[in-house]
Amino acid sequence: MSEHAEQLVLSQLAFRQTEQFIQDIAITELAKLGKATDWQSKYRIIMQLGKQLPALANEDKTEQTLVRGCESAAWLLLSTKPLQFAFDSEARVVKGIISLVLASWYQQNKNADFLQLWQQLGLGAELSPSRNNGVFAVLSLMQQAQQSA
Repeated sequence: MSEHAEQLVLSQLAFRQTEQFIQDIAITELAKLGKATDWQSKYRIIMQLGKQLPALANEDKTEQTLVRGCESAAWLLLSTKPLQFAFDSEARVVKGIISLVLASWYQQNKNADFLQLWQQLGLGAELSPSRNNGVFAVLSLMQQAQQSA
């Protein structure tokens, strides 16, 4: 198998693992987040999701998938045909937040605005400006992919 073919297999695995995680775990946690009344409870949910989101293979963590504008290293793997995402970050909180946004997107039949979903979750006020910038950078790339799909 060629190196390119191996990379495609790894990427498809990452997409399947992410989608399965979102459907099995993150959507349930999204409902819990809506019921949480204080930041500490929400933060625990976010951190647990960040811990559980399947990591990308090292081969998927390339210069092309590295997200610019994040304080911690973050990688976004995407496909526009069909529209699919896989994400990883050194920052567990960012992984958890992206998981929640993806869960919300899946609940809306993959037809919602990522930046609007982020605003609806209302978590930005509790994050540092640099974390907000990183989340915005990831969601902007996802939004661009969605518009070109």
